Amino acid sequence: MPPKQARRDGYRSRSASRPDAIIGAVVTGYARYVLVVMVAINFLNYMDRYLGAAVAPLIKQEFSLSDALIGLLGSAFLLVYAVAAVPFGYWADRGVRRTVIGIGVTIWSLATLFTGFARNFVQLFISRAILGIGEASYYPAGTSVLSDFFPKEQRGRVMSIWGAGSTLGIAVGFAGGGYIAEKFGWRNAFFFAAVPGIICAFLAFGLREPLRGSVEERGPALRRTRDASLRTFLGLMRIPTLRAAILSQTVLYFVLASNAFWLPSLLVRRFGLSLSGANLLAGGVLVAGGLIGTLAGGWIADRWA
Repeated sequence: MPPKQARRDGYRSRSASRPDAIIGAVVTGYARYVLVVMVAINFLNYMDRYLGAAVAPLIKQEFSLSDALIGLLGSAFLLVYAVAAVPFGYWADRGVRRTVIGIGVTIWSLATLFTGFARNFVQLFISRAILGIGEASYYPAGTSVLSDFFPKEQRGRVMSIWGAGSTLGIAVGFAGGGYIAEKFGWRNAFFFAAVPGIICAFLAFGLREPLRGSVEERGPALRRTRDASLRTFLGLMRIPTLRAAILSQTVLYFVLASNAFWLPSLLVRRFGLSLSGANLLAGGVLVAGGLIGTLAGGWIADRWA
């Protein structure tokens, strides 16, 4: 049997055994729908994440918290996020990724809702830590899903569009969260943010699972995924570009997290801006630089990588 025919037959046999699995390269219109849903979820991912920074001055005032404790709320999210990302990545490699995403969105949306009900620092801390658990699911499962719906020639642009959702989410988290908190109270900002998350969780559960590796030249990669091991991981870590990417991401988030978390508070205290004005400026700065860098980076990656 010719290799191409065998490959096509292989696609059919695997997809027939898994009715929920589809071949991303064929379902172009549906792939675009998936991208829209994934961008919306990424938008909410970062909006909920930075909402705490937007309303931090009001939380600090209500609970009489020190800057150290406010910073600890941000650290609770980041530390739990870093730890939870590993098991979620393992699950995304072996399980149904739409389920991973749907459960993750549900967890972080409920954590956002519970933050609005918090009555003391401990409850705030627990809510932000649970937020980290939920959001840790999205990056490993999301990148995997998109990679199976779009061929490698389009992935740079697709990932840049997906990343633009996070940039817009940061901006709305700051600007919208600051405005709602100033006008209606900081708790209502979290209540408003939780609702679209629950809706997107249902959309995530309704996505069709793409066949792993269906847009790759070598065909589906179900067997290779099951065989992933510590040895495979160590082999990947020998790739210089991967090590450089991990290091750059670490440095990026070290700078981004500290600046983004404290920027609204700095603008309020040092320059006397209102909470909504400080968050509008903070969101504007981040969205301008983030959109330009994200979209341009995707175009460059597809053109020259």
